[in-house]
Amino acid sequence: MSNRLSIFYTPCLYLAILLFLLGEGTVALDFARSIIPGYSHSFVTILIMIGVIFLGFIKGINRKTINMMFSSRLIFAGLPIIFFVLASYIDIVINLFSSNVSFSYAAFLIRHLLFIFLVLQAIACGESFIRITKPYFHLMLFILITGATLFLLNIVVDNINNYTVDVGFLRKSGEGNLGRSLYSMPFGMGLLITGQNLANFLGFNFYQFSSYFFEPQIFGFMMVPGFIIFLQKNYRPDFGLKTPMILVAMVLIIWAHSLTTLSALLGIGFVWLFLRNIYSAIFILTIFIILLLVVIANLDELSLTISLINKLNSSSSETSINLFTEIWQNLSFIGDGAFNIRVGEKGRYLSAFSLLLWGSFVIAVFFNIAIEILINKNSAFAYALLFLFICYFKDLWHLPMSPISIYLCLIFFAYKFNQEHIHNAYQRLEYSKI
Repeated sequence: MSNRLSIFYTPCLYLAILLFLLGEGTVALDFARSIIPGYSHSFVTILIMIGVIFLGFIKGINRKTINMMFSSRLIFAGLPIIFFVLASYIDIVINLFSSNVSFSYAAFLIRHLLFIFLVLQAIACGESFIRITKPYFHLMLFILITGATLFLLNIVVDNINNYTVDVGFLRKSGEGNLGRSLYSMPFGMGLLITGQNLANFLGFNFYQFSSYFFEPQIFGFMMVPGFIIFLQKNYRPDFGLKTPMILVAMVLIIWAHSLTTLSALLGIGFVWLFLRNIYSAIFILTIFIILLLVVIANLDELSLTISLINKLNSSSSETSINLFTEIWQNLSFIGDGAFNIRVGEKGRYLSAFSLLLWGSFVIAVFFNIAIEILINKNSAFAYALLFLFICYFKDLWHLPMSPISIYLCLIFFAYKFNQEHIHNAYQRLEYSKI
């Protein structure tokens, strides 16, 4: 019985992880809602995850790895996961006492708790690192292939926006500020932001690319960590086209033209170069100061920066700044502010305690970045987490709760668990030789 059921475990695990990743800000989610009346992505994902967890128990768990979260060598890698769970739970409790709880709040908590348990159980069941990351790798590969195809079509096809797929099912399609739909989806190969002003890069005007995500920023936040991690051969399925993958990723990132993504990439690039040696550190500091002075002195003449600098005054940036300001002004660990701070136009609630826990989650992520870089200054996992960490400052209320955020923390934990397993095996081998 168990052997028959266990053959479904790996493909169902793949499906559960993929559905979890596609659960926010994607074309797939809105498409499913448009063709299936009353479709609830949370409900479907939760059911599938419960089924996969059941199959995992049928398959059998190696009891020796149940205590992996309490391993002295894994305690720091587990801290972001622990703080994420605590912050999510406190948010639900506070919203419940604020009479503001809804199905979406409860579904968020249940979906993320099940996903965390699912991935930890998969690690405990002996699932390889590649199997846990394969859905993410395939999603990244799909985005690269469709994005490259759309880029080539955009060059050779005149008026490519006339070949768009109907995007009326997208809930944000009516937000264009030029009197037309915000998006175009030529040949179904990905979204172009055609309903707002053109982006500008080195004198070229173009529509921003966002792949199958609602915003270029979401595309960057979701996919760039994957581009970084899978550059390392040992942590991706067999795939030899490394150089073309890098070139395509760079083109798509520039085409998306997200200030958050480009700033985060610039930041991790500076860190990587700074850590090479003392000479590169001095060089980077010198270049940074020179570039800063040049930009300040020639701000009006630099076409490279025009569209990016304009985004600093965008409504999205102003909303984020106002949210941080309002939280700071009302923050209190005593009195009303301890358990109930109303922020934002949508009636969202944030307390001092939940803010403390979400801040602790972000700090725990940074702590793991610092430790990992000290161990290996070329670690792809450190730079993938560093990319997320820099992006968090765009919106502390939204981005840390994104599916990719906890998934990357779980991937990092799986990577450290794999290292711990290899270390223990090596110690046993050395001990047997004595």
